Formats: sequence, structure tokens, C-alpha cells
Amino acid sequence: PTSPEAQAVAKRNFEHGQLLQTLTKEKVLQNALLLRDKKFGEISNAQHVISHEVACYMADAMEYFANNNL
Repeated sequence: PTSPEAQAVAKRNFEHGQLLQTLTKEKVLQNALLLRDKKFGEISNAQHVISHEVACYMADAMEYFANNNL
């Protein structure tokens, strides 16, 4: 999650989110929690798009990005 590649994806995710709303560090951290929640994945039907393991990895990258850049 701390690799330059993962952080580039986290930054892009943040920038895309900023187009829709003003994202604070707290909102990014909340979104990371949702990514880790298996029930959220089931409700949002996201499990068919990415695996839970990939979602958790991305959540770690988002948290690292937020804690070090926001």
C-alpha cells in the first residue's frame, strides 16, 4: 500500500472523488473503512468487481495517502 504505484492509484482515487465532493482526511478514512467491510461489498454488489483482499489493500493505500498527504 505504500509503494509509489499504490500511492499513485490512491491519489487518482482521491482526485476523482474531489470532482464529486470536497474530500477531507476524515472522509477518505471513512471510505477506507467501507472498503474493508464485507457487508458493504455485498450490499453495493462490489464483490463481483474486486475481491475483498484487493479492497482491503486499496483501503490501506487510501489510509496511508490520507495520513501522509491530507
